[in-house]
Amino acid sequence: MTSITSRITFLLLFAVTAGQSLQASKECGNASLKGSFGEIGWGAVPSPVFANLGGPFVRVGQSILDGNGNIVSHTAASFNGLIFAVDAYSGIYIVHPDCTVEFHMQIPIPAPGGSFVLPTDLIGVVSDDGNEVANVVVSPPGLSIRILFHKLNKKQEDRNHCSNNDFAGGFGLDMFGDVVSQPPNVSGTFSRTGRLVFDGNGGFTAHSNASYGGVIVPETFAGTYSIDAGCKIIMHYTLAGKTFTWFGGLASKGNAATLMVTDPPGAAVVGTVTQQ
Repeated sequence: MTSITSRITFLLLFAVTAGQSLQASKECGNASLKGSFGEIGWGAVPSPVFANLGGPFVRVGQSILDGNGNIVSHTAASFNGLIFAVDAYSGIYIVHPDCTVEFHMQIPIPAPGGSFVLPTDLIGVVSDDGNEVANVVVSPPGLSIRILFHKLNKKQEDRNHCSNNDFAGGFGLDMFGDVVSQPPNVSGTFSRTGRLVFDGNGGFTAHSNASYGGVIVPETFAGTYSIDAGCKIIMHYTLAGKTFTWFGGLASKGNAATLMVTDPPGAAVVGTVTQQ
């Protein structure tokens, strides 16, 4: 009996040790991040940092990482309701063996008469076997912004396979942020949840409930959408006599998209649609 007990104890210890060894042996590198990622970010830009841009901040779009430490991003952002879209900007990233990551970006920032490039540093962590990255902006100091990346599936990684038929059927909608100045809506905090149905051919319908500063408004609307080969999405619809545009990038293995309100200006509202 003692011999059997000793063998069982040994086997259990061996299994635990082997499991710990396997866990400890997993290391990351730049190759751990490769492909196309939907990007979503939100937070705030304090007025003392950028006087003309201070207020709520959101950003969405698509970022392509090459597995060798280079990144190119296509995004739109709202600085206190000022919408600023950039076709492409670049940077580098370094993934450490413990799966933490640094991004060093050259990001265009709106300015009177044009824009200027702001060196921006982020730190984060890679998770879900390279499918997700959570980051915070650490430089320039004073910003309170987090950025999340969610990877597309292998078929869509090469950026030549996305199209309208990637979205068909029911999707859950989740949006939040701030309405800065969009009359006649109430300025203040904003949220919207609901259900969208995409037809796979460029049309969608929506049923949602929105909160404008605490005033709950049921909404039903329909519109059009377009998903380009680079896996970016644009949606247009009319509600209460106003035309709205949402922009974003496909994410989460192609089953979701990041979104933000890009037109009319005056809002810092961001969110996601996720396949049901």
